[in-house]
Amino acid sequence: VRDHVRAGDLLPNDRGAGARVLIAWGPEAEWPPEGSSERSLFETVRAQGYCALVGDRTAELAGISAPVFHADGRLAAALTLTMPAHRYDARHIAPVCAAARELVV
Repeated sequence: VRDHVRAGDLLPNDRGAGARVLIAWGPEAEWPPEGSSERSLFETVRAQGYCALVGDRTAELAGISAPVFHADGRLAAALTLTMPAHRYDARHIAPVCAAARELVV
């Protein structure tokens, strides 16, 4: 399994941990309707401060993503760690979140 993304590559904007983080911290007006399972996912992502998914964008891959903010609190980016699904371990979540917090833009 190989996950290689180059700068400028376009990825689906509705799949993957990174996309989910960008949507979760984006304008709520662009979220799915109230009561939908998709909206519930974004509420959960915001509440926990990260998104961790296995097989969401590609069946063999897992991703952990956390938001990166500008100094004024606006969303700047999403920091994402991807790995083969069989190597996913929740112990990777804390280091990803810590790294994202250090990347104030």
